Amino acid sequence: MSNNDCGCGNSSTNETSPVVQNQRVVIQQVETPCTRTFHETVTEAAELIITPNIISGPTSTRCVGEPRIVTTFPTVQPDCRFTVEQDVCAQFEVTFGAHAEVGDTGVICGEPGTGPCPPPPSNTCCLAVAETNQGNTDVTTTATLNGNPLEAAVASPFSIKICSPNCELEGSHFNLEVHSTTSPDVHFEINHQEITEMSCNGLTLNLTAVSDLHIGSGTLNNVTFNITINPTSFSVVASLGGNTIFTSTSTTDSPDVIDIAPCNPS
Repeated sequence: MSNNDCGCGNSSTNETSPVVQNQRVVIQQVETPCTRTFHETVTEAAELIITPNIISGPTSTRCVGEPRIVTTFPTVQPDCRFTVEQDVCAQFEVTFGAHAEVGDTGVICGEPGTGPCPPPPSNTCCLAVAETNQGNTDVTTTATLNGNPLEAAVASPFSIKICSPNCELEGSHFNLEVHSTTSPDVHFEINHQEITEMSCNGLTLNLTAVSDLHIGSGTLNNVTFNITINPTSFSVVASLGGNTIFTSTSTTDSPDVIDIAPCNPS
């Protein structure tokens, strides 16, 4: 084999070049769709139109009196007309239904990461918590909104149920309303489907949830709540986009306000 000017062999030969060409790698995407069910109660309206449907039946005739012979042809009309009316009751059935379709679509970008999607959190109940004092007279609350203390804050009403005694999460909720003399009322209602993480340390329960935070007549969506509950207090830190929006801590010396105990699987 003869060398060319570069010393790498004769370029006119058909010998295979040791140079490896770049190859385009196509990654096959596998989609695993996430299906959720939604519903909405709507009021449907329709204009109902009733049109007349009058049909004449067969005509029967009979002679009235004796026939007459006339000498002149009388004035005649092509037909005789008269008007009748009759009240009727129109009864009919109307079927109401609906169909749904997708409107505007798009994505809200988050933070990218390496590797596969993280597995869904496993919210295994470890403590059963219930608020049992409806009066809440033995509860002292401190709270902040956007970093500012809320004067004379009162947590009332509140309702706590996290897991049942037989370790079922369904029906769990954490509802809290805080009143203050210097701020609009703040409240939220977290249901069991909005709880994303849960852990226990002794008789202390820590949970994370994503829900709405209502401030006066306004609402903040997709707020992250970090909640800690123990037999004598519960605290809430609500944040949005990494910024703390609302905090509250309620404490009590009464043992009958928060009932908390390990749950027992049935």
